[in-house]
Amino acid sequence: MMMLLELMLVVGTSSAVAEAGSAKAATVMMAAAAKREMDFIPLIVPSLNIDAISHSSKVCGERRVYNDAMLDAPAEDAPIRVLIADDESLMRQAFRTIIDIADGFECVGEVRNGAQAVHHVELLNPDVVLMDLQMPEMDGIEATAKIVEKFPDVKILAVTAFSSEEYLIPALRAGAAGYLVKDTTPESMLSAIRSVYAGESVLSPAVSRKLVAKVMSQPATNGLGAQRPELGDRELEVLQYLANGYNNAEIAARLGYSEASVKLYLSRAMAKLNVRDRVQALIVAMQWGLVTPNLDRN
Repeated sequence: MMMLLELMLVVGTSSAVAEAGSAKAATVMMAAAAKREMDFIPLIVPSLNIDAISHSSKVCGERRVYNDAMLDAPAEDAPIRVLIADDESLMRQAFRTIIDIADGFECVGEVRNGAQAVHHVELLNPDVVLMDLQMPEMDGIEATAKIVEKFPDVKILAVTAFSSEEYLIPALRAGAAGYLVKDTTPESMLSAIRSVYAGESVLSPAVSRKLVAKVMSQPATNGLGAQRPELGDRELEVLQYLANGYNNAEIAARLGYSEASVKLYLSRAMAKLNVRDRVQALIVAMQWGLVTPNLDRN
């Protein structure tokens, strides 16, 4: 199974070939390596939600379609438009390679820092931004907050090497819809992009456990109002499944509801909890003792 960091080595080697005048050969080599190595095992990415460029930036080239069923996104009228924000050139190329060979996605651009990310969101109108957190000029956390405030329909997926609370909590509070560490698989990253685009939130399993541990270690009513919120049975039922790492489709299948009903119950729960998103809903629900997460599902 090829991880993102391993794919960086393939991309780096391919870039060297391209610079020598064999760009087409480099593309073929990357696609072949991906097909040979990407023996994906779908990663269960819990759907959680928390309390919360210089002008040299270049637009990605022509998108290449790789007909592997495990990489294909569900058929849509238009591809999911993705902007990549990372100060490491090799990582940007790795992300772009994953997106270019997958059907249903389009890389609309690359940027090297948070300031460029904010500018290019307005310029390129992406659906999802892959956001590194440690970047020069403006870090990914500040950029996330600015983008979410100004362009609330754009989803931010933090993809970083750090899984510590120092980065996790601020990123989610800034409005990131998901948080992945860079040792995830390409398939898991594509799945996460689809999920945040669909309005869900995703966290790598290790990150989810750290988040749960952090919340559960806090006083039960830390930072909460004086009155315990009253949620209906179905709202609590859906929240509990959400806390266990299930996405909307999985919750609907298990409870026999439509996805629209699941979204409705979650919306009602968020309104009663007085929060803006599902991460915050889970945080507040856990602090009040309304739900108890169990991420070790079978």
